[in-house]
Amino acid sequence: MRTDEAVEGIVRAVVGTAKNGLRVSVAAVDGNVVAYWGTVPVETLYAASPEARTAVAFTASYDRPGVNVVLHANLSKGLLIIASMARFLDGREGVFAREFFRRVEGSTTHSEA
Repeated sequence: MRTDEAVEGIVRAVVGTAKNGLRVSVAAVDGNVVAYWGTVPVETLYAASPEARTAVAFTASYDRPGVNVVLHANLSKGLLIIASMARFLDGREGVFAREFFRRVEGSTTHSEA
């Protein structure tokens, strides 16, 4: 769950397991409507050190109509921080945003943020 009230940008992210690795699902405010972006595979996982067995960051990307959005997420002090970089295919200037999420209590089958 996002740590502040969303006016724009990502409002919900759910990270969960799949047969071939992790997946992330995102919903974002798009105009005055919350739009579900769907579920995509996590492309890359990062650990805190070469010996670590726990991931602390990941990347994923969405090809949305007219825009490509790349997500870089990391865990820090109990928060999931998601940086999103949007590149518009019509030549408009790209957009960078960073949102902070906390875990939803009671989540057992997957990680919610």
